[in-house]
Amino acid sequence: MRHLILSLTLMSGLIAADHDYNMDVDVLAFGISHHFQNTDNYKFKEFNPGLGLALWGNFNERDATVINSIGVVLAEYNNSYNSRSVVKAMCGKLQVGKTENIHCGLIYGLGNVSGYDETEEGSLSPIGAVSVGYKWVNLDMTYTPRMPSKSLVTSAAVAVWLRFNVYKF
Repeated sequence: MRHLILSLTLMSGLIAADHDYNMDVDVLAFGISHHFQNTDNYKFKEFNPGLGLALWGNFNERDATVINSIGVVLAEYNNSYNSRSVVKAMCGKLQVGKTENIHCGLIYGLGNVSGYDETEEGSLSPIGAVSVGYKWVNLDMTYTPRMPSKSLVTSAAVAVWLRFNVYKF
């Protein structure tokens, strides 16, 4: 948590120092998932409610057709094993299309997702998502491949969540 607060502070200071930069605040509403290896012996939980917050520093003007951003994400949701997961991530975002119209993009980065038996606190893993949106609402989707595990039943999965842009400054 200290690292996340430090990252937010540094990023906001860097962005505020130059008037060409601007910032967005997004609220994340998790979601649903679909698992490809559900069996009669084990059913993954496919309703995964949760909330998150993302702070993005944009490196282009707001009316640009392509927007590059860097940001931090902090979120919490109920995972497919019916336990709590916490996401702490540093991400990049590439958006194509003007925000006031239909737009699409990629979200990529490194983060820690806790709440799984074999996820060590502090370990980093890649994060990626595709996004399509209109004005202030985005539908984000990610794919997770099946991971080997000694203690968990695993499955490849697709997860979907909504991202609402709630504030620009």
